[in-house]
Amino acid sequence: MKGYEVANNVLESGLGYFQALWPQTSDGNTALVQRALQEANGEACNITDSRFFSEIIKADSIQKNTELESSVQDANHLAEQYLISAVPGVVNKVVEVIQAEVCMSKIKAETARYEEQERRKLRLQLIRNINGSTTRVQHV
Repeated sequence: MKGYEVANNVLESGLGYFQALWPQTSDGNTALVQRALQEANGEACNITDSRFFSEIIKADSIQKNTELESSVQDANHLAEQYLISAVPGVVNKVVEVIQAEVCMSKIKAETARYEEQERRKLRLQLIRNINGSTTRVQHV
């Protein structure tokens, strides 16, 4: 997004300069450049970082450029180090969330089972009390 903003600012600040140099430059060309800039920004927003980096690394211009080879290796090494340190933390958080969910579902199941047992006990007590009271009424 910052790249888009910088390019757009350059475009806007440079328009007056270019129009002064080439008066035949029309607003249509300006609109064309702005549309291309917006389309590029839209495409950049719709690509994942991993896809972006994999396409850059696979680019022929980078593969053939020996000056960039050490930079690419350094970038790969840094990415690997980051992933080695970041992935376990993310996995631990996911495991914690899953464990919490499992505990919550166990608690809900136990609570429901306990409530059902209590309802059964109360129904049995009610039935016994009703049976006991009807038995006393019949004896009187």
